[in-house]
Amino acid sequence: METVEQWMSDRGVSWPKYPHGDAITAEMASYYSGPPFSKEEIFDVVEGVSKAAIHMMDTPNAWPKEFDDALFIALNTPNAELWDRIKERLQAGLARGGIGDRKAANRLSELPPILCVFGGLRLPEVVVNYLRATVRAYVGGLDAACIALCRSALEAALKARISYDKCVRRLGPLRGRKWRYTFSERLGIAALEGLLNKELTKVAKGICKRGNKVLHEDPKLTQRVDSTIHETARVVCALTTGHDPYPPIPSWASDVPEILD
Repeated sequence: METVEQWMSDRGVSWPKYPHGDAITAEMASYYSGPPFSKEEIFDVVEGVSKAAIHMMDTPNAWPKEFDDALFIALNTPNAELWDRIKERLQAGLARGGIGDRKAANRLSELPPILCVFGGLRLPEVVVNYLRATVRAYVGGLDAACIALCRSALEAALKARISYDKCVRRLGPLRGRKWRYTFSERLGIAALEGLLNKELTKVAKGICKRGNKVLHEDPKLTQRVDSTIHETARVVCALTTGHDPYPPIPSWASDVPEILD
């Protein structure tokens, strides 16, 4: 397995011969003012994003502030070659934990743009625990488990935000054979109280439905695993803050003519 140290050493030697190095530097310069990025600075971005992504496997709702600059630069630089280097570095880092698969590195590289919506939010420990398990299942390619855990993370977030007492006030006390308030009932209260808009309520129902299907019908129903983890982060964030991190584009915006150079 290639170690992180070997990866850094190999990159340091091969960079002068690397045909896309100048292209990365030139494209990054087109996005940011100031002097061009040096090889060392690009390495710092690759290293910072990689460490942040690996950190998210343990703390999916936050990352050390020291990685903020690297994440900002990488997330705002749509350069395929830069992200290829990040994926190489992630593969080397994952190899330390016995995960050397390229697919795992590719998936891990997709998490910073998804999980950055939390921005260091204080989430209940049970929600963080479910999100951690969700991330590890996603990176490991356990798609059915990932979708089921997304549902569990969302339900935990609903329980944390819509308390038992709030359910009693809205729905009345539990009676008869009913022993708990359901996912759907808590979701309905979240919508009534304005924590989730109509779109996010529909998204949350979809996550619940997909989770139930892989658990009770067919574990191969995993076609939407990528969107499910993204939607889960979005809804959990909205439940926590009361605001959609990805608000819909206003209807008037679609009527604005595109400006062409």
